[in-house]
Amino acid sequence: MDKLVSTELSSTNEESSKDLVSILIPARNEEERIGDCIESVLRNADAYIEILVLNDNSDDSTAEIVRRFFLDGHNVTLIEGTELPVGWIGKHWACHQLSQYARGDYLVFIDADTLLAPDTIQSSIQKAKCNNSDLLTLMPRREKKWVFEYLMYPFIDWAIFCWLPMSIAHRSHNSYLSATFGQFMLFKKTAYELIGGHQLIRNNRLDDFELGRNIKRNGLRWNLVDGSHMVKALPYHGNFEAIHGIARSIFPSLNYRISFLLGFSIALINLAYLPIGTLLYGTIIGEIGRNSLIISVTSIVIMALTWMIMSIRFGHGIRWLPMYPLSIVFIVGVAIFSFVATLLNVGQWKKRGIPSGEIKM
Repeated sequence: MDKLVSTELSSTNEESSKDLVSILIPARNEEERIGDCIESVLRNADAYIEILVLNDNSDDSTAEIVRRFFLDGHNVTLIEGTELPVGWIGKHWACHQLSQYARGDYLVFIDADTLLAPDTIQSSIQKAKCNNSDLLTLMPRREKKWVFEYLMYPFIDWAIFCWLPMSIAHRSHNSYLSATFGQFMLFKKTAYELIGGHQLIRNNRLDDFELGRNIKRNGLRWNLVDGSHMVKALPYHGNFEAIHGIARSIFPSLNYRISFLLGFSIALINLAYLPIGTLLYGTIIGEIGRNSLIISVTSIVIMALTWMIMSIRFGHGIRWLPMYPLSIVFIVGVAIFSFVATLLNVGQWKKRGIPSGEIKM
C-alpha cells in the first residue's frame, strides 16, 4: 500500500493546484473534539480551502465552539442542519447538506473526531491529481484508549493491510475490492455528483465503503493510500461505544448474509487457533505428524509476522502481538453482536435509530 508523502509545493505545482477545496465536517454533539479537529484543518488551510461545519442538531456547545472560530477571523463557516427526513441516516443527511453548500472543485469529507497533520490536504490533492483519482481515501491511524479498542483496531488494520490486494484493487472495477474510510475521503466534485453522493446511499449504514464501491461501479478511479502518519482518529468515549461503533458496520459489510458471517467466523477461528491447538495437542499427547508440525509452525510464524509488520506500520505496538488470537475471537464476537442487533433492529447511533438491511442466507 502506498504511503502518502508530505511534499513541498513547487511554484509549478502551486499553479496547478489552485482548485478550490471544500473541507466538509458533519458534527453532532462533538463539543469535546470539534475544536481540535478544526484547528488541525486550519493548519492545512490556505486561500484555496473553505471549511464548512454542519451542526447536526446538537444539544451541546458544538455550534458555539465552531462559531467562535468564525468570530476570530478564520475561514470557518457554520451551517445549521435541518431536521432529519424520513428514510435518511443522520450523518448521511448532514454530509448531503454540506455538499449542497460546497463550492469546491474537490470535496474532502472528514469526521469531527479526526485530526489532520499539516500539509495533509495539499499532499492529498497532489496525489489525487497525479493518479487522476476520482476518490482518494486515506487509511487513518486509530488512537486507542480503551481495552476493546486495543483488541479491535489491530485486527481491522491487519485485515485490510494483509488481505486486500492493493495493486489489483486499484486496477479492478470490482466494487468489493475496495475499502474507504470516512475519516478522510477526497472526491472530485463531479465524480461525487455523478455517483449520486450521499443521497443515493441515504439509508445504507456503510456510507464510506458504499461510496467507494459506487465510484468503482461507475467505472471511476478509486485510490486507497496509507495516511496513518497524517490522519488520526480519536478514541471513542468508552468500551461500549467502541463496540457499538464497530459493530454497526460489521454485519452490513458482510452484505447482511448469515452464510458470510458463518464463513468469516469459522475461517478466522481456524486461522488463529487450529495451528496453536495442533501444537498443544502434539505437546501434551505426544503425537503429531511431521507435516502437521511444519504446517502449524509455518502458519503461526506467518500470522505473527504479518501482525507484527502491521502493528509497526500503524502504530499499535508489538507488545500486543501475543494477543492476536484473542483479538480475532473478540472481533468474531463483535460480528455476532452486530448480527443480533440487526436481527432485533435495535441499532442506534448518537441517539438516533439506524435502519437495518434485509438479512439473507
